[in-house]
Amino acid sequence: MQGQAFIIHAGHMDVVVDGILGLEIDSNKYHNDAKQWRKDLHKDTMYVLAGM
Repeated sequence: MQGQAFIIHAGHMDVVVDGILGLEIDSNKYHNDAKQWRKDLHKDTMYVLAGM
């Protein structure tokens, strides 16, 4: 298990388990507006393309 794992072209993922399962924890406090939602969606897409 690794916290704040760097994923190329996407940035830091909150938690990666065994190098294959990625967890991104998007709290309401920091991820509750349209601008951040678009940014998170882009990051999530890049994580999928990276195989997470």
